Amino acid sequence: MTVGRNFVGRAINAILEFMETNITKKERILSAIAYVPFPPLFLVPLLIGRDDTYVEFHGKQGLIVFLAWFALWILSNVPIVAIVAYAGFVALIVAAVIGFVQACLGKRWELPLLGRYAKMIKL
Repeated sequence: MTVGRNFVGRAINAILEFMETNITKKERILSAIAYVPFPPLFLVPLLIGRDDTYVEFHGKQGLIVFLAWFALWILSNVPIVAIVAYAGFVALIVAAVIGFVQACLGKRWELPLLGRYAKMIKL
């Protein structure tokens, strides 16, 4: 019985150590809401967190998620392309959820395929 409690205690400590960074709770919240595409909440971190590189990083990625979402929405109205657009929606939702979680954990996670475009944005 003590072995089980020991294992759980060590696992909890490992998770807490993994989560501990110098990113404040406010920065994490601002960064996480950037991944909510509608309404375009990426504007909040971009306007409030202009001087914070962590918040700006996630805000730019949120902008890219929004633009990709909008482009997929337009493409979904074309009958032949709609199937690909719907698959893109699913991939984008998964990426946005992972980005949301990573921002909450205080991590910089670059979106696959789209993250490089976020780096190009100059504000």
